[in-house]
Amino acid sequence: MSASAAEPGPPPCPAGAIALFGGGFDLDPDGTYQQLRAHGPVTPVRLTADAWGWLVIGDHEVQQVLANADGAWTSDSRRWHGWPLSGSPLPGPLRDMTHRLSSRFSDGPSRSRLATPLEQALAELDPQTTVHYLARIADEDIETFAGQGAADLVSEYAHRLSPRVMMGLLGMTERYAAGISVALDNLTAPEHADRGHRRLTELLLQLVREKRAIPGPDLVSWIITHGPDLSDTEVGEQARLLMSAGISTTNGLLRSALAALLTDAGLRRAVQQGYRSIADVTTQVLAKTPPLSEIFGRVATRPTRMGNTDIAAGDLVIISLAGAAADPSTAGRAVDATTAWGVGEHRCPPAARDLALMIVHTSVMRLLHHLPDITLALPTDQLAWSTKNGIRSVDALPVQFQRVRQMLVDGEVTFLPPATFTTTPAPLDVAQASKPAPDRPDAQALLNGLLEGYLVTDKPYPSPLPAELADWHGYTRYGGHIILVVLDDGELADHPSRPDLEANLFPAAVRTVLREGWRLVDGFVVCKLPIDPWNGVVTPETDFER
Repeated sequence: MSASAAEPGPPPCPAGAIALFGGGFDLDPDGTYQQLRAHGPVTPVRLTADAWGWLVIGDHEVQQVLANADGAWTSDSRRWHGWPLSGSPLPGPLRDMTHRLSSRFSDGPSRSRLATPLEQALAELDPQTTVHYLARIADEDIETFAGQGAADLVSEYAHRLSPRVMMGLLGMTERYAAGISVALDNLTAPEHADRGHRRLTELLLQLVREKRAIPGPDLVSWIITHGPDLSDTEVGEQARLLMSAGISTTNGLLRSALAALLTDAGLRRAVQQGYRSIADVTTQVLAKTPPLSEIFGRVATRPTRMGNTDIAAGDLVIISLAGAAADPSTAGRAVDATTAWGVGEHRCPPAARDLALMIVHTSVMRLLHHLPDITLALPTDQLAWSTKNGIRSVDALPVQFQRVRQMLVDGEVTFLPPATFTTTPAPLDVAQASKPAPDRPDAQALLNGLLEGYLVTDKPYPSPLPAELADWHGYTRYGGHIILVVLDDGELADHPSRPDLEANLFPAAVRTVLREGWRLVDGFVVCKLPIDPWNGVVTPETDFER
């Protein structure tokens, strides 16, 4: 093809675009959103010297792009006319748009093929065992500074805890610690980010090959089990997606939740005394100040009009979750974190959402348990916030507290404590898979049958419950909000029958179940709860919600 017949370059940046990275967005994002809103719900922004995109800040328009009901948007970054970009280093969110064999960059059946094994792997995690593992890591990290009387909860707690959690869940051993740590540090430095990406890819491929040879009770092994047709590279990319979300986004949510508690003494006391839950706090944070402020990577598949803006095929659209949260049209609406978790086929899977909340809940509760008098060590207005690689959170959280002199953890402290989350799933047996699944238990019928005369209707739980618990929720005259669970007192068989499950049903306080963890057996919620030989199940007074 001659030079004269070459395809035209990308369209020029529309007039009036402001820089998305640096300047007003870093110093005053809320003020910048307010300024941009005067120009409409969709506005052009400059990304680099030679690249631009449309920033969507209207709540209605954000929902429209995320839902993608008309197929006007794709997550395949290769379809953006501004890709590949020239110049280096690129801002983090743009660098992370490099197309990979990941469900993040796929749509429709291609995405389902990659995403389904990942979601099934997450569903293998036993909540109770996972909470115990998270508590162990949190306790070990707290112990490193508990005797000092002061700490920075960002650098000494959240920044350290998140990688350890995700490495353990993915099935890594101590051998990976140094390599992963260096790779993650490189990712945060623009001049070394490419090297960090390459090293992380190498380590994840090495991990996948080890798990193919010797599977274990971990997420990578389960992705392999549930995705037998996935290549090593594809499995590694799904593991990268989990690691990225678990380390960056969940870390940002943890830091923001800690900041909310430390800057509001009344809220902190309410959580410590059991009147408010960490779920309430995280919902508030996600709804008002979502850590993932912007989602990069939606490209128009055809010309479309949104708001008052004409968008051409190949244009990049950046979804501003923070801009949508600040949209005046949402004022007065009940606090809702749905948008922050995503909408449409690319929403955060329920199992991933539950894991993120489990990490934040356990990390915060262990900190408040060991350091109940913890307070912020500087005035609230001196806290610095910034956006790095698309995650907006507080830079440092200096705190002070009464020193703890006793050991918090028994045994040797290692970077990755040993973990067994559940037994490794066996390969699917065709004959077994062909058997019809047992009917789901009728939770409401069992609630009414066991608690007839005590149940009070029209008493919804004040905050969202995990889907598997919601059906089993009720409100009783004597115990308040409860979950009907199968009590596992150590005598329950590994594979109990339906009659055995129904014979061990017990109404337990919601807070007790959320704290102690649970597992599902044939649709029943099974819990190991603390039991006193004389008084039965131990339920702290603060767990009753009447």
